[in-house]
Amino acid sequence: MRKLTRNPAIALRETLAPLHPAGLFRWDMSGWGLLVSDAPGRGAAGEAFAANVKRLGLRAREARGLLHVDCPADAYAALLRIDFCERGAWDSDWFELQALLASVLERDDHKGDAGLLGPDERLMRKAMLACAQGEKRVRAFAGGLRLADAEALRAGDTASTRACAALLAHWLRVERGVGIPFV
Repeated sequence: MRKLTRNPAIALRETLAPLHPAGLFRWDMSGWGLLVSDAPGRGAAGEAFAANVKRLGLRAREARGLLHVDCPADAYAALLRIDFCERGAWDSDWFELQALLASVLERDDHKGDAGLLGPDERLMRKAMLACAQGEKRVRAFAGGLRLADAEALRAGDTASTRACAALLAHWLRVERGVGIPFV
């Protein structure tokens, strides 16, 4: 397992921002990608931006006059191999999230490097976006992660929920200085 060093969604935004996406350039809350732009309606500037997105090997889907930009599929597969092991004490403000993340991350049921079914990109995309948008979104996503993890346990493939837990644990450490109290 490798250690997560940064949120791929933030890295993607930092990569694309210098390309000067004219007009709308925001987090994609539709779930089709990590970022969305109205580049298709921006003439030559929009065409240049879309061409640069594709040149960088990123996935881009155009729909309803918007360009939805996402990481390549192999970036999601790589997230299945991340780990988080920075210990910390229980913190009363974060107890519920710490308990959830510890239960997912210390479980010994993951199947090595990759999931049986492949990455659940939609779930991991939601985790990356929550971490990019701050505490309110992280706390909201945690409830969804609890349900997704229960479903993953039944299916016998928890690699994606483990990756999401590692993303949230990384956010908690970086943004709040709180580790995970592994038993």
